Amino acid sequence: MIGKIAFAVAVLIIIAGIVSVLMIRNLGHDAQVWHVDPLTAPTPESPNSFRMVPQLEGFAPLTEERVDATAPIYNANPALLSQSFDEFVLRQPRVERIAGTPEQNWMTYVQESENLRFPDYISVKFVELADGQSSLAIFSRARLGYSDMGVNQQRVESWLQAIQQFESDGTTIAEDGWHVDPLTAPLVAGLDGIRIVPVLDPEQPITDQPIDYASPIFQASPAELSQVFDAGIMEGGSARRIAGEPGGPRITYALEDLEPLYMTVGFFDLENGQSTLAIFARGSSEAQPDLSDERIQAWFGPVAALVAQ
Repeated sequence: MIGKIAFAVAVLIIIAGIVSVLMIRNLGHDAQVWHVDPLTAPTPESPNSFRMVPQLEGFAPLTEERVDATAPIYNANPALLSQSFDEFVLRQPRVERIAGTPEQNWMTYVQESENLRFPDYISVKFVELADGQSSLAIFSRARLGYSDMGVNQQRVESWLQAIQQFESDGTTIAEDGWHVDPLTAPLVAGLDGIRIVPVLDPEQPITDQPIDYASPIFQASPAELSQVFDAGIMEGGSARRIAGEPGGPRITYALEDLEPLYMTVGFFDLENGQSTLAIFARGSSEAQPDLSDERIQAWFGPVAALVAQ
């Protein structure tokens, strides 16, 4: 008899557990509830949240709530940070953006735990500072449970690695933040740019990003192509090489003859001693850079003799 009762109790416990898991997995994520301002959202009494806020020298605190860590200062505008951060976060497991957009510089995400699917909510807002710099406020908190065992802090610190390249050292602009993959880097909303990519097979493009022009095939090795292209761009003194080296697989330039323009060029090896290149050029502000056909043709002028016939 006792055995039957114990078995029945065990069955009830299992059923209750299954029901609880199903209820948790079917919780809704009401944006009106969870999309909060990370500067003003109240801090829960339970130790299952983490808030990071900038602290600006000479200014009053930006929030009256508890701050667990000071946010970095970045040498980039909020639009660039927001776009880079969002693309990284949405590639993380079990993450969904439930409110806001990178264009608004304010987003809220939900990330569920691996097994029980407990939801945590992360609200982040990017704020513009002086001298072209910016920072962020981020508030990560659990919906269920009491203690988070440090999960929210670990998440915030991990996610901020996506924009660590833009962090300021307090003295100079971190221009190497523009040294990106020309095939995959997104164009930040509000900025003007152009992408030139080899189209080797129209049915299987090598990038998911929009392509403005197809680049030619060159009868040269990637190293030779890189050296000739670099010599042509650097001639005249209006370009600065800010990352990469001639002969290497990727170089980023700051072109300052007109509006500031950052251009990353990648060089790729093909068969039979041939190669090609990809160019991703974009402005650093909302001012419209010169991306005319004449200027683009000038970039290719030094390597025109290497085009395969």
